[in-house]
Amino acid sequence: MRIILQKTTLAVFICLSISQFILAQNWQLLHHRDNIEMLDMHFIDQSIGFVFGDSSISGTVITGVVLKTNDGGTSWSTYTLGNPNYSTTKAYALNANEIFSAGRSGGGNNGLFIKSVDGGASWTNPATFGEKLFNVFFLNSSTGWVMGKNGLLSKTTDGGLTWNPQNISGEDMLSMEFFNDGLTGLLGCGGGELYRTTDGGNTWNPVSSNVNDGLLNVEIEGNEAWFCGEAGIVIHSTDYGQTWYSQSVSIPVDYGAMSFAGSNGWVGG
Repeated sequence: MRIILQKTTLAVFICLSISQFILAQNWQLLHHRDNIEMLDMHFIDQSIGFVFGDSSISGTVITGVVLKTNDGGTSWSTYTLGNPNYSTTKAYALNANEIFSAGRSGGGNNGLFIKSVDGGASWTNPATFGEKLFNVFFLNSSTGWVMGKNGLLSKTTDGGLTWNPQNISGEDMLSMEFFNDGLTGLLGCGGGELYRTTDGGNTWNPVSSNVNDGLLNVEIEGNEAWFCGEAGIVIHSTDYGQTWYSQSVSIPVDYGAMSFAGSNGWVGG
């Protein structure tokens, strides 16, 4: 499902299975791998981008993989996470070289953080957590967070060597983003819980989101911010995340991905 959002209007396009009749002039297949389940994607600019996923045969996961392009998706290099038990849930590419991955080691709820400083070719600095990790966000090379199940929120200030838990809620921690000042940030959780920081993430204060379902993804443009989430949630703030208003989306599916470019936005689920 692909929903095209603008700040003042919403235009709905029908699901990707028939998009060739609607958007064929805008989309082309650049890469296809039958044995990779693609889970996350980050582009640094128009040329450099990463795709993260699991390599599998007959549904059995072999290892986590990273695909990297330097030419806008025409060609891709393939790397592994370096351990057959490692897989990625979400990843954050700070630049063309520094990538941070939140995932799992083995089965169950064994949360795992690893990072790469050479564009995904090698992975180091593993840290394990007792709960499943849902997301990761880094402000810079040193300061970042992992988010996980049952209130897991941990912060590092040394690039992931050590982690300090921040206990603010028992809800699942799902998504995070900061404004350009590097001090004001937003944290979306399960049950519609939303937290805001103005001191670089040292402390988090609750903000009313006016919704009761999980906030799966957040996007920030200037002083504006949007969350999308479960049951068709899209909420919008124009004052650095202090107050929030619901935006109507006609198809109430779980929206887990959102991106903005100027006045145009896209949400998928």
